[in-house]
Amino acid sequence: MGGQQRTLTKQQQILQGGQMQTAFSYLGIKEFKKINKPKSKLKTTSRDLEIIYFILEMKFSNIHLIHQKFFSTTRFGLKSCSLDYTRQRLGELVRYGLIEKVDTFLKTGLYQTTQKGYFLLCNSNLQRPIPKPSFGVDIRTFDHDLKVSNIRVELEQYDKAINWISERSLCEDEKYRPLFTNEFRPDAIYTCTNGSKVAFELELSRKSKDRYKQKLNRYIQVLTSPTEDCRIFEKVHYVFKDLKLLEYVKSETQLYQPLFNFSLESEYLTKMENL
Repeated sequence: MGGQQRTLTKQQQILQGGQMQTAFSYLGIKEFKKINKPKSKLKTTSRDLEIIYFILEMKFSNIHLIHQKFFSTTRFGLKSCSLDYTRQRLGELVRYGLIEKVDTFLKTGLYQTTQKGYFLLCNSNLQRPIPKPSFGVDIRTFDHDLKVSNIRVELEQYDKAINWISERSLCEDEKYRPLFTNEFRPDAIYTCTNGSKVAFELELSRKSKDRYKQKLNRYIQVLTSPTEDCRIFEKVHYVFKDLKLLEYVKSETQLYQPLFNFSLESEYLTKMENL
């Protein structure tokens, strides 16, 4: 009887103290509360910074392009065919708020750099102009922007282009900004392996003949300028979707043929267009 009374007294004390009885407290075993450890900081690598910058300057990107550009080779020097590690690393960057995943009715699974990612780049040692982050995808230029990214990765993968400066980065660069208005700014300027600089233009839709002539004349002025500082590239690389348009622009530059290079979009987008 005495033992039962003592047990009841203990239970009453627990209830009076406002504590919930558990199997551990009933048996007199001390409970250990789980302590939530503070979230550890992400250790960003140089590759992480390049990924964040690539997404920022190209407006947006997808897992296939990021895999091809940054994860196409394993640490053992073999070709990577799996997206698993790319997906895992992008997930970490999303989790820490450096990039975000956005969906549009045109395409799902796109990534954009966040404000936090932008400030991380600003505080890093990247010796490049850093464009402001863009929020949302402009459906009017979506197809053009995605294909510029596709062609860029293709050119870089085959060592035909290095040091790519996108249109958005050109807007932030004091060297290039005064030379081009928004209307005449190229889609990019890249460097060939021989060190020569090339202006890049992707033309998917037809424009008026006057518009083409004005832009071609502006390029010719830069290419033939007597002032060395104004000759910021040595050639213009045009990529066209339409063969007839290519032939027309080519005919307008006959006198300056060595300064222009023409090709069709289909030459580059054989593997990437359906991703």
